[in-house]
Amino acid sequence: MESKRHIQLGVPIVITSTIVATTIFSTLSSNPDIEWKIITGFLSISAAVLASLQTFFKHSELSERHRIAGAEYSSISRNLELFMLKFDDMDRGDLIKELEDLIEEINNLDTISPDPPDIVYNRAVKEQNTNED
Repeated sequence: MESKRHIQLGVPIVITSTIVATTIFSTLSSNPDIEWKIITGFLSISAAVLASLQTFFKHSELSERHRIAGAEYSSISRNLELFMLKFDDMDRGDLIKELEDLIEEINNLDTISPDPPDIVYNRAVKEQNTNED
């Protein structure tokens, strides 16, 4: 989701910057109409604003944090599956200790992981409610 937003901002930045650069280069030897100067100025400002937004929102960085969190949750899931396989062969004290370790790992990951976007969270809640019915 975040990497998609990064691209959605990045493509217009590249396009507007290219148009501005091409327009300025082609008008160096001529005296363009005022309309072309206004359009070029507008595109130049648009490219600067879009580049600033892309930097400010840090979509690619957030996307990477989500990817890492997903990998960590997958690791915890595998550890939980292994815990369930060992369940019958361990005594109660060892089971509780291992389960406490898993819970601590999940809690730590929850504190450092980025929150999912509201649209993703709402979709997951709706899907969960549908599956429970």
